[in-house]
Amino acid sequence: MNAKTISQGILRSVGIILGIVLLLYFLWMIQSVIAYLAIAAVTALIGRPVVFFLRRKLKLPNTLAVIITMVLMVSVLAGIIALFVPLLTEQGKNLSLLDIDQLKLNLDSLHDQIVSFIGTAPNVVDEIIEETDFEKTIVDSLNIGFIPNFLNSF
Repeated sequence: MNAKTISQGILRSVGIILGIVLLLYFLWMIQSVIAYLAIAAVTALIGRPVVFFLRRKLKLPNTLAVIITMVLMVSVLAGIIALFVPLLTEQGKNLSLLDIDQLKLNLDSLHDQIVSFIGTAPNVVDEIIEETDFEKTIVDSLNIGFIPNFLNSF
């Protein structure tokens, strides 16, 4: 092996790696298009047996069979959406009625009950909670007041 063949092998390897990186970058940039193509492929695979049934058994023309299949698929999708919309709106109404102040009072009451059940002083329990960083991680992130505000604005 001489220097020329080694350098050609290195350049070829760098070119291949660069090509793979560029291909992956290109695929990353068009990932939404790929998602749409995948959805279209799944939809076509679901509708194909229906079109074949309409063409062979009912002797309909291809265009009419495709139109009937598309209308059928859209109506099934609309039915599924119509099934869940009332449920979501009802849950949204329930969450918008959430009283954050009462929730905090209930949590404070629960804390007092735990302290009295354990039978220690409240400052001992507070020191243990501060040592475990429980208060910083859980209690500080327990700001759920945005849920009713968001649902009311929605």
